[in-house]
Amino acid sequence: MTESYVLPSIIIFIISIALWLILRQVFLWYWKINKIVELLEKNNALLESVLVKNNNVNQTDLNSKIEKNPTTESNEKSNIKTEKKIEKIEKPFSEEVQKLIEKLKNDELIIKIKDTNEIKIIKKEQYDLDKELHLSHKYIVIYEN
Repeated sequence: MTESYVLPSIIIFIISIALWLILRQVFLWYWKINKIVELLEKNNALLESVLVKNNNVNQTDLNSKIEKNPTTESNEKSNIKTEKKIEKIEKPFSEEVQKLIEKLKNDELIIKIKDTNEIKIIKKEQYDLDKELHLSHKYIVIYEN
């Protein structure tokens, strides 16, 4: 009696696994997951090549550093807090800066570009990225929310 259920059970199990694999591929295709993964891998390769060129580090040293010290979001936030040495312009602010302060959102800064003396608003993420790329020396942070 139990032998009559074994073969159909195995067939149903194999069919369900095959169906699951087919549906998985359909969902990956529909949500473009495969394409996203491919682009992220290319992006990582490009970033690693830029890092190797800029820091004169060979690829094996870079991989070992990445494995030893993975960066987490909380780790990045704590690093940002400790590095907050922001050069500020003395108060009172000009009318232009006062208007920008009124428009300012929580995640934004007001900066003055040193070369052009242009005053504008940038996101804190952009400022942090500029700090990592050593571009933040090109401007002065006037106001931080």
